Amino acid sequence: MIVLILVVVLGYFFIITSLSLEAHSYRPERYFNHKKLKLNPPTGFSVLICYRNEAGNLLKLLNALVDLNKDRLDVEFIFINDESTDHSESIINKFSSRLNMINLNRVKQSASGKKDCIEQGIAKSKFSHIVTIDADCTPHKNWLQSYKQFYDSYPEAHFVSGPVEIRSKNTLNEQLQRLEMKALQLTGIGAYGWKKPFLANGANMSFTKEVFYQVNGYAGNNHISSGDDIFLLEKCCEVDSARCYFIKDKDALVFTEPVQTLHNTINQRARWAQKGTHTSSILNKLVAVQVLFMSVLFILAPFLLWMQLISIELFLTIYFLKLIADYISNFIYDHHFKGHKEWKWLLPVYFTYPFLVLLITYKSLFKITWRGRSLNTQPQ
Repeated sequence: MIVLILVVVLGYFFIITSLSLEAHSYRPERYFNHKKLKLNPPTGFSVLICYRNEAGNLLKLLNALVDLNKDRLDVEFIFINDESTDHSESIINKFSSRLNMINLNRVKQSASGKKDCIEQGIAKSKFSHIVTIDADCTPHKNWLQSYKQFYDSYPEAHFVSGPVEIRSKNTLNEQLQRLEMKALQLTGIGAYGWKKPFLANGANMSFTKEVFYQVNGYAGNNHISSGDDIFLLEKCCEVDSARCYFIKDKDALVFTEPVQTLHNTINQRARWAQKGTHTSSILNKLVAVQVLFMSVLFILAPFLLWMQLISIELFLTIYFLKLIADYISNFIYDHHFKGHKEWKWLLPVYFTYPFLVLLITYKSLFKITWRGRSLNTQPQ
């Protein structure tokens, strides 16, 4: 048993700290081959926004899009309505004179509304480079300029994932989401450094129209309701993983609000876990298993100590190494993205997050309903 515990503890510490430190040193130029291809940087972007019953969020997004720094940048905004039953469309139409926009209605072709929307938005787009953002998010003022500068420097890039940050709130449930997102993204950036990328977020990503059609879009996984981001990333990596990047720039940040209830937090994360089981990334599965095993051990450790199955030294080692790994991850993220250093929440999240992991794992074993739809993961 002692050997097994050490494997779990040291495995967690090694994988989290190694990926975090790799993220800290990640520089696209270390992996970029300027001589391989000679491609022109984008002249503009087609920004896709898929929405479904987002009347409460769209006004904030639309105002942020109007205020974007578009200096010397040609942009079109393509809104795709995924069967909304509220007045989302009328809110968007009020901005037609302030934004260069197209408003479409999704034509159902698969089990995934998001994937249908993206495919149909691309079909109507006029630029070679696509950028996506969720309707419940708001971008940094220099969001598109950051992408433009990145593509100018690395025109070979055919997939670029951007950072997403959950806005700072003052409840434990919201801080659980915020600190988890920071750690998840940092390990994801590290994976890009290892040339084994497994993380992308449809709330902030970009890719070329050429590679999207080269990999045949979402064919092969459009029976899965979610995964418009990681499944596309995996396909792009199969073409050439050296042309997939993460844009580690605070100006590229997109901000989103936390899920308000613990029940919805669990459902959202369980939805992510379900799509993760369908990915081909071994590293992705390894990180997920390490987090799960460490969470189980974290919860069982006091009982193992009480039953005298482990020593006090091993007990303290379990908690100490996890705390150090979690601290390093959050510190590096805040250093690069200038995040709010809310360290008062680190210990409360540290002690409660393992229980959340177990609840998410249990919930992911069952069919999930999200935003009024039953999520599908089986071929139809």
